[in-house]
Amino acid sequence: MGYYGNNGNVAGANNYNNNYNNNNVAGANSYNCNNNDNIVNFLRSLSPGTCVVLQYDHQRPAKGIFQGFQNGNVILSNYNGFPGLVRLNPCEINAVSPFSNCFDDCDDHHGHSGSGRY
Repeated sequence: MGYYGNNGNVAGANNYNNNYNNNNVAGANSYNCNNNDNIVNFLRSLSPGTCVVLQYDHQRPAKGIFQGFQNGNVILSNYNGFPGLVRLNPCEINAVSPFSNCFDDCDDHHGHSGSGRY
């Protein structure tokens, strides 16, 4: 699986011109931001329900379930453990990567017993 970063070193990450047809996803490019066309295009290629890890703004990378776009926002569920829907500005997404299983991690916050920690 690929890793798509917003660091300007990815081919095509610069010169965002928003001059192409985006009929397949309503509002996917409502924001006019630079250096995120690869990230938005990658997210547009995902099916709803795809688990992703993304780094947003200045936060640590977090897992979420991609649900699509709405009014130009990226919609995620179960983002960083939040049980509802989260809307993110695609201009503030710095990196995104698909992840095989959102619920298979080592954070020990799923009620595992025997950890010895309280």
